[in-house]
Amino acid sequence: MFLRRSRGLREVRIDDLNGNEEITTPLEVRDASPDPEAMYSQREQTEMLSAAINKLSPGIRTAMRLRELDERSSDEAARIMGISISALKGRMFHGRRKLRETLKQFAEPSWKSIKKSSRTGGDTTHSSQDRIPCNA
Repeated sequence: MFLRRSRGLREVRIDDLNGNEEITTPLEVRDASPDPEAMYSQREQTEMLSAAINKLSPGIRTAMRLRELDERSSDEAARIMGISISALKGRMFHGRRKLRETLKQFAEPSWKSIKKSSRTGGDTTHSSQDRIPCNA
């Protein structure tokens, strides 16, 4: 403990990280905020999910909100809704299935455009069938 106190503090200026005052490079600090593309993508995903949830029936939507978003147990969510646990589980099953189908429709148009663009570049999956045998 005593040795640490006797040592002097070494101070280095932020502009001078190498200890050379003659050659200084500016300190680059990366921006912590997400880039605009990531922000737009996140907002678009949120809008798609909100639209898909709003298409659900009110009973299923309430079950999904209580169980998934509010993170309540099945027993607690069923008690709040005034239904049995098996009825809640049924609503959750159907709600997840409907959400999956709805979100697949949102993602499918972009998936089809990717498939079309890959086909224009040539189909390489069956190239071995097009080979002509060589009798050399």
